[in-house]
Parts: sequence; structure tokens; C-alpha cells
Amino acid sequence: MADLASVLTANGKQYYSGKPISPQDCQEYGLSPYLPSTELIKAVNLAIFLEKRPLLLKGEPGCGKTTLAQAIAHELGLPYEAWYIKSTTRARDGL
Repeated sequence: MADLASVLTANGKQYYSGKPISPQDCQEYGLSPYLPSTELIKAVNLAIFLEKRPLLLKGEPGCGKTTLAQAIAHELGLPYEAWYIKSTTRARDGL
């Protein structure tokens, strides 16, 4: 088995769990491996260690913010809820 991200399909969407699957599975499902950098892993682990401290993800579209959030939620057994914001979004909009 290669060190690749596994996929969980639910509600027609793919969620990555960070657990190994075979390269054949990647080819069959058309997956690209999700391999976070060492720095990113350290930042996520630190946020988890600090207990319930938020981890702000920012970056260009398509850089993996959503995939990372889905993987973290899946690994921690927590629900994933997306909140897409823009420059006019207010904090109270998320309540």
C-alpha cells in the first residue's frame, strides 16, 4: 500500500481521510493523493493540542483548504460544515 489519501464517498461527494489506499484504488476512483506538508501537519496538530482553538485556512482557490478541513473532520470523527465567505460576509451571518 502506498502512503496516499483514502476516499470516503457520501452524499455524492468525496472526502479524504488521510489513511493509505492502494495506487490501483487511486486509478480506479480517479483520485489525486492528498499529501500535506510537514509544516501544515505541525500547524494542525498544534491547533488540536491547544484544544478547540480555531485554525484559519486561507489561500488561493484550489490550494486544498476544503480538502484539508474535510480530512481533519473525518479523522476526528466530527461533522464537516462548509461556510464560504467573501469580503461582504459578516460574522453574524454564520450564526
